[in-house]
Amino acid sequence: MSKLQSLIVIYYKNPTSKDSKKPYIKVFKQESRASFKENTASDLNDLPLQDNSEPTFLDINGDMKMDVLYVTPETSQKPSEMMVALGVDTTFTKFEMQAFSNFIISSSEDDQCKDPSSEDLISTPHSNAFVDLDGDCMPDLFIQKQRITERSVLSKQ
Repeated sequence: MSKLQSLIVIYYKNPTSKDSKKPYIKVFKQESRASFKENTASDLNDLPLQDNSEPTFLDINGDMKMDVLYVTPETSQKPSEMMVALGVDTTFTKFEMQAFSNFIISSSEDDQCKDPSSEDLISTPHSNAFVDLDGDCMPDLFIQKQRITERSVLSKQ
């Protein structure tokens, strides 16, 4: 029997409520061929997500564990920020939160790179991709944004 380890669902609550634009994540573990049970212990269930900005799932550090790229909600005390939830285990339960800027080549390291803006939101639905943008045979992360700014978000791994 083929078995999924986990099922991750991005959903929106009642479309007529004030939370209609806020995405939520639920993680389910497969228990049998046609049965899933919510993994209530997963750190992703309480991930603070910005309205109208869906997360992207990837392995940003090459450790064979799923990581999540997301945008935090803007508050009166703090602007929104691109973050990475680094997978600590293979059960999609524990994640370590780090700034996305820890994983990119910044303009101070390479003048051909542009730093991401904290005003950038990941599109909903997203059309992100790994492509070789500069011909160096290495995947570059292309992130489609909602707002048009002078900046682009590119990351080499």
